Amino acid sequence: MDADSHTDLTADGPYEPPPPLSGTPAAIGEVLSDRWAVVEIRRGGQAWVLIVDDLERGGRRAIKIPLSGALVGDDELEMLLRLEPHRHTVTTLGVTDVRGQPGIVFDYAPSTLTDLIRLGPGLSLAGILQQVCAGMAHLSHIVEVAHLDLKPSNVLIDENGHAKVADFGLAQRVRIQDGRFAGARGGTWAYAAPEVLRREPCDTRADIFSFGVLLYEACTGRLPYPFALAPDPVAQRAQLLDYYASPGPGDRQSELYYWGQSELTQVPVPPPGEGISILLSSCLQQHLSERPQSFTMVAEMLARAVRRPPVEAPETPLPQIDQQRRSLSLAQVLIRLDRLDEAISRLNRLLATSLPPALFETVRQTAVQALTRAGRHAEATELADWR
Repeated sequence: MDADSHTDLTADGPYEPPPPLSGTPAAIGEVLSDRWAVVEIRRGGQAWVLIVDDLERGGRRAIKIPLSGALVGDDELEMLLRLEPHRHTVTTLGVTDVRGQPGIVFDYAPSTLTDLIRLGPGLSLAGILQQVCAGMAHLSHIVEVAHLDLKPSNVLIDENGHAKVADFGLAQRVRIQDGRFAGARGGTWAYAAPEVLRREPCDTRADIFSFGVLLYEACTGRLPYPFALAPDPVAQRAQLLDYYASPGPGDRQSELYYWGQSELTQVPVPPPGEGISILLSSCLQQHLSERPQSFTMVAEMLARAVRRPPVEAPETPLPQIDQQRRSLSLAQVLIRLDRLDEAISRLNRLLATSLPPALFETVRQTAVQALTRAGRHAEATELADWR
């Protein structure tokens, strides 16, 4: 392969216009729930995404409708709604009805890290990469959460140039200290850690490996493999499994660690600087125990490599109405999960706040439903009659 041809070594390949869409869940110009005006429709591997204008409050949002067979379960939806808002992660704002299907409402951002890499890879993206570290560290701030599909197209860039980690469709929580997941449920093989490829138990250190692949691509425009990846996912996974069963990854780690001291056989081009190369050698270790243990550690190593202070992201609380709608959506999920006491407590707190009339009515009806399911019929009747 021509060493100067990088399009064959990127995960997405050269850009091609999308084919005409069929079977869309909504139409351009349609207004959903008397609030969301559809301005654009996209289809991904797991979901439709509607880009909508918010007719109630202004601004633009994205609504994700999982494809048939890729439905987001209530456990996953609960996790999304519990993730605290952060400048460098996409916020789940709630759930809305899209022609009888549940649509998950998210922040909107107009571009991705993939777009920036196509414009020109290199250390000019250092600030964006630091923001990705900050977002990933936030995911595990309270409870360890692994993203398990970290890649450039899942890093959105908002109107202010801020990076936001997105698409938590494969994310999982570690429920016990020092726990592991039984195995990731998929992902994009080009960015997957060896343990994910082998479907072995994994944790957030799988994301650190994926960040290493993303970091190399952002700096060089290439993927860190000495061969072109097959376009077919099954064949691609087989390629990578063979690679990680060979001496190649060990040689790659040495070539990266001893930057500039040996001929490159396992990476297409040298990274832009010794500090970045050493960080890559750490993130791309085959065994998770030899990688950095957290994104906080990765952020510190990256800051030293690019000689910039780590990113500090001030808290950006949601407007009260968004907090209220998000809390209502979480309560509705908790009801479906039969966690009625927690749902009722959350709904009671909502009813004690100042709510717009339409939202008040929805909260009240949801609380009546929860009380009835919990067998608290007298309270349900009293609340149903409350005006």
